[in-house]
Amino acid sequence: MPARPPSPTFAPASPTITSPNVPTHDERTLATTAQVVDALENAAGITISEVMLESLLLEFERRGYLECVSYSNTGTAVWDLTDVADRLADVIAAVVVDAVTTWVSDSAHRKC
Repeated sequence: MPARPPSPTFAPASPTITSPNVPTHDERTLATTAQVVDALENAAGITISEVMLESLLLEFERRGYLECVSYSNTGTAVWDLTDVADRLADVIAAVVVDAVTTWVSDSAHRKC
C-alpha cells in the first residue's frame, strides 16, 4: 500500500469574489418597519401608524426606491434603506421641476 501524504490540518483558503459596487452587509442601512417608525417619530415628534408606513414602504419597494431584504423572527419586514434619501430626493426634485415647468408654461400661454 503506497504511503499517503499527511492530511492538512486546515482547509485551504478559497478565493473570495466580491463586487466593488455592491455594499456589504456592514455598509448597508437596515431597519424594520417599527425601527423606521421610531426614528421618524423621534425626529419629527409626531405619531405615525406602522401599518400606514409599511404600505408606503411597500409602494416605494414596488417603484425600486428601497428593498425588503428579509423578515425578522416576528414577521416584521427588514428594509434596506441604503441611499433611499438620495433616491427619493431625486424623484421629488424631478416632480417639482416638472410642476414648475408646467406652471411657467401655463402662465406664459395665459399672458399671450
